[in-house]
Amino acid sequence: MLVPLLLALFIRSRFSTFARRIQPFVARFTNISILILIIAVLFLYIETIMESVDILPVIILFFLGAMFIGYLSGGKRRDIRVIFSVAAGLRNPPVAILVATQNFSTEPMAAIVPLLVAIVGILILLPLAIITRNYGINR
Repeated sequence: MLVPLLLALFIRSRFSTFARRIQPFVARFTNISILILIIAVLFLYIETIMESVDILPVIILFFLGAMFIGYLSGGKRRDIRVIFSVAAGLRNPPVAILVATQNFSTEPMAAIVPLLVAIVGILILLPLAIITRNYGINR
């Protein structure tokens, strides 16, 4: 997880013109990759997910609760509250998936639940991002 970040920071510091030029393509590639990953996981684990569909309301409440706590802890400025809300809601699912697969390798839902949290988070945050982009964060 740290290697791509360090690589990006290195490229940006040494080749800033190149980094600015490729940024739109890399952003689009990242979005497409995330979409493909979500579709692949849903396709591969649809049976496991459907067997445990009763966990989805808990995941949604957990995510919304974390976002609400983040929003409340953001202080008086609305833009900071929105940033804290997003950061609290969508923590770091890849780390949770890694820990779950290493410690609970015989339980398929152990890795699926953090992934579902990430998917639910993206489905909730996408409309929030569109609203923020269209109406501005400071309104």
